[in-house]
Amino acid sequence: MRKTRLDEADAFATKLLAGPDLATEQRVILRQRLIQNRADRGDWRAAEDLCREALAGSPDEPSFAWGLITAQANQGHLDQAWSTYRQLRPPVPAPELIALWMALHARFGFTEADVVTALDLIDRWPDHQDVGGKILMTFLELGGQRRADGQPVLPDLSAETLGRFQAELKNYALRNPGGPLTMIDLQGVDLVQVIRAQLVPHAGELNHAAGLVREGKLPIGALAVAASRPYAAMLIEQSCGVQYAVTAGSKAFRHEIEAAKQAIDGEVVTEASALAVVTLLPSRWPALRSAFSTIRLPRPALVDIDQAWKDLARSPGSFYSVSYDLQTDTLVLQEISLAEHQHLFGRIAIVDEIARQLTITDIPSTAEEPDPHQAWSAAITLAAARQLPLWSDDIAVRSVAASQGVPAFGTYALLTALTETSLIPDTRAEDTLTLTQAHIVQLSESGR
Repeated sequence: MRKTRLDEADAFATKLLAGPDLATEQRVILRQRLIQNRADRGDWRAAEDLCREALAGSPDEPSFAWGLITAQANQGHLDQAWSTYRQLRPPVPAPELIALWMALHARFGFTEADVVTALDLIDRWPDHQDVGGKILMTFLELGGQRRADGQPVLPDLSAETLGRFQAELKNYALRNPGGPLTMIDLQGVDLVQVIRAQLVPHAGELNHAAGLVREGKLPIGALAVAASRPYAAMLIEQSCGVQYAVTAGSKAFRHEIEAAKQAIDGEVVTEASALAVVTLLPSRWPALRSAFSTIRLPRPALVDIDQAWKDLARSPGSFYSVSYDLQTDTLVLQEISLAEHQHLFGRIAIVDEIARQLTITDIPSTAEEPDPHQAWSAAITLAAARQLPLWSDDIAVRSVAASQGVPAFGTYALLTALTETSLIPDTRAEDTLTLTQAHIVQLSESGR
């Protein structure tokens, strides 16, 4: 009933806007309501179109500019959102927009003038604890991060700006003793040892979980939660040594091939493990992508990929990877070389690029607490809610999906399905070699 009334209200507002009698202020209000209605429904493409129409009539209205930027960002199109921001340069009229303003600059880089603008925003809303906390925490987290072109996200600051930042940091901590920032004395503290110690309290549990991942009985995403790491980062790092992407047993694999065949030309849901695999077969991606009318990626998966991108964008000396020591059967935290860092960042950059080509989709909301496993489990939730098949290259994830009645398949099953239906040439011998060299393998039947 509510949806019907909203549709009727939208139709009436659209009819009013088509007439010549409305004052400019009334047109702005009606357009804002139409845009908000689309945003509330998660229809960001329609919201983007309405914002463009609204800007054509009111080019100086900042709410329309920010509506357009928000709609583009929520579709995963950060390059477009950044381009729109740089073209329109709208002011920040409300504290709620600061998170997006900071996120775009954190992605594409700050100038010193941008840093000053951010500090001005803190002074503009001194009573909003979240404003100062968001801005200052973002700056602190960006230390050592670099853009895709290798340049630092944060510039070298003049003595004046650096002094102002330090003063803002101190004043915020004093004004908000219960906030996210606390002034502590780090003199004499070995930060490297602090970072390494993060895995120690639960080392036994993590090693056991890693063993289950290696047996194909636990999603690597569950291990990522236990290790407090982004799921996508652990996929790229191949923290458990190998990624079991191909189902053991001819009967089970044939079932996945048939599921892939049924999915061709329709909609499908995917998650980061599949994206991590297809980046190893870049020449196959266009054919794999065009096999479906729509490939949906849950928003929590994109958020996780974005966090992995940020982590891997850090300078090599400030980043530690999680890997599996085959000799001791344990997870280890280690500093990586420059060459390894460049390789990992190149991988996550491609995964991020591919992810933003997909249809970013919100999952059904619940009243429960946020689920830390959503980076991998949201794909199952979305596929079940929309009655769509799941494309995943984690056999444990596919097993969970099957238990919920969701048909699932991996990339190799999809390649086989496309080959058997004569949609692509048979490249499986070459692809098998490539994936095996990258430690993307089939789980032996004895390992299950």
